[in-house]
Amino acid sequence: MHWVAVEADLNGWMLNIFDSSIGSISENDLISLMVDWCTIFPSVLRQSGLFENHDVILAPQLTASESQVRPFDWKLIPREFVPQTKSSGDCGCYVIEHIEHKLLQLPF
Repeated sequence: MHWVAVEADLNGWMLNIFDSSIGSISENDLISLMVDWCTIFPSVLRQSGLFENHDVILAPQLTASESQVRPFDWKLIPREFVPQTKSSGDCGCYVIEHIEHKLLQLPF
């Protein structure tokens, strides 16, 4: 249906959304999806075993022995900073390009 690139900023505990076709998904649908991902992703990180004692992964009111993790925050990167597609159906190519630019630390 629609692809977006997501960058996990572990220091800021933030998921940055790079959408090359802002408006292809409704704001309500995006919010609904991100609520799920902001909860699922930290659980996956914790289960990896690499973050067992990382303070930021635990919800502030919980102890290390409890299984709850702090959900990520998220933000949609504004279209001024994310190149937009000219036609529907190009979002997959743009996602690959966004990931490549982030990995190589190149500007868009």
